[in-house]
Amino acid sequence: MGSQILNILVHEIHTIIGKGTVDIVPESVLMDIPNWDSITHMQVITRTEEVFNIRFSIEELMAIATVDALVKAIKSKTSSSASDR
Repeated sequence: MGSQILNILVHEIHTIIGKGTVDIVPESVLMDIPNWDSITHMQVITRTEEVFNIRFSIEELMAIATVDALVKAIKSKTSSSASDR
């Protein structure tokens, strides 16, 4: 499931910042991605919440610095949502 989340996330990031702008890997630091700024950050978070039907708290968002951390946060939220059903 982690690689599926990563693929979807990378697609969404490329949609927002421009496809082919940069290779995005789990180790990528979000703020180091070219064309990434605070507005881009919020666009990606908002789109992520929409695509995965989840919501992040401010505390969770503050802890997300890399693509891998975002993937893990999504995985945590989606697996807990599935168990809530």
